[in-house]
Amino acid sequence: MRSLFFALLFPVMVYGHVTVQYPERLIHIEEMVTELEISALEPGLGRMGGIYVQTEWQMKTRRDQIKSWNTINAYLTVKPYQVFNNYLSQASKACEGISNKRLCQAWLKYFSYADAKKNYGLILPGMQQQASRLLWLAHEISIEEALKDFPGLLDDPKVPQEERQYLKGWIKFVHILATSRLPTGEKFVRLLAGQTSPDCSPLGAAHCRVQDQPRAVKMFIKKMIAYGSDHSMVQSISVETSP
Repeated sequence: MRSLFFALLFPVMVYGHVTVQYPERLIHIEEMVTELEISALEPGLGRMGGIYVQTEWQMKTRRDQIKSWNTINAYLTVKPYQVFNNYLSQASKACEGISNKRLCQAWLKYFSYADAKKNYGLILPGMQQQASRLLWLAHEISIEEALKDFPGLLDDPKVPQEERQYLKGWIKFVHILATSRLPTGEKFVRLLAGQTSPDCSPLGAAHCRVQDQPRAVKMFIKKMIAYGSDHSMVQSISVETSP
């Protein structure tokens, strides 16, 4: 597995409630994809490839050491993996023992619909579209629940203002992507990330100045910071939970 390589390079980061390090999170994503998402229409890491790429990028840029990024990522990797294991053992009781029922139900709906084995490998376009919609829905709900469970998570004064505003803008950008139902596969997300993602952290530190980033990345960062600074744009995701 490609993620085993990272396990040898990156240190363990623990934030109380977050006890699963990033290399292990990558392995968990691979496990979920292998078990549920084998599909000719989404090769490689399947529809969850985007979450894999985002997790990998956070680790490479040491955003795993920033509590806000780490916590939100845990709600997109660690918690879904708990639901996934429960789903495999007994789908009808998958949410028992999981405190956040809203998050659990969202991921349970996705896993059930995306389960290629359960659905006899059907990959009809309509089914693919519905599975992608449910994945975006689970993605948004996960972020929203993380922010509900940890008030003030995005306003840590120890994190430079540029990084805080960038993350706030990134969260809003995720909502735009979800509304547009853009692809979530690895190939598309890697292409997008290559043109938009800073290669350092935290933004605002002497070694990670916005003005030093490549032109396209710098423009994107400034747009995200503008989103994050615009309080009139702040709103609950308020996504629907029915398929």
